[in-house]
Amino acid sequence: MNERCAPPPDECPSVTAIEIYFAIPAYLTEDDYRKLDELISGVVDRLYNQTPHGVHWLSRQGSKPTWSQADCVVLGKPIDPNAPAEGEPTFDDSILYYETTARQFVSEHERERVESERVERKKKGRSARQNWKLVSVGVSLLIFVWCTFAAISCANRREYFWTGVNAVAAIGMLAMAFVEWRRAQ
Repeated sequence: MNERCAPPPDECPSVTAIEIYFAIPAYLTEDDYRKLDELISGVVDRLYNQTPHGVHWLSRQGSKPTWSQADCVVLGKPIDPNAPAEGEPTFDDSILYYETTARQFVSEHERERVESERVERKKKGRSARQNWKLVSVGVSLLIFVWCTFAAISCANRREYFWTGVNAVAAIGMLAMAFVEWRRAQ
């Protein structure tokens, strides 16, 4: 399954895992988790990281599992000699774990659907996440326009408090649209 939908960029190394060990326990915010998810999903979604004969996706994220030897055989994972022979997996909450899965297409219908999505992605040159970010930009701009008109309407009625509230909201939405637009680039 090493054939790809597109050639990788020149001088781009191939990796099978990324390991990061913190010298002291590090705290991750929800935003940190979101950015990591986006980064890893974005890497996996790239056409040069997809096989033309199947799909490859981010399939597991969370606490690191320790599988029993029996589970490793079934799942096709390397067997840890220190793992129990059988039983339920245990999870280490101190390790953030990501895993991807690749498989061949399960039906001709799935093949056609995925290939048409890939063709669209090639045409647009954007990932699905980038498309959603652009939708977010559009929504933010619509709310900006609505808040601007609300501020003008309140100013005409001499409701200065609500004018200020709507003006601040309009500026915030414009700033949010700009940030989302920059992230989508």
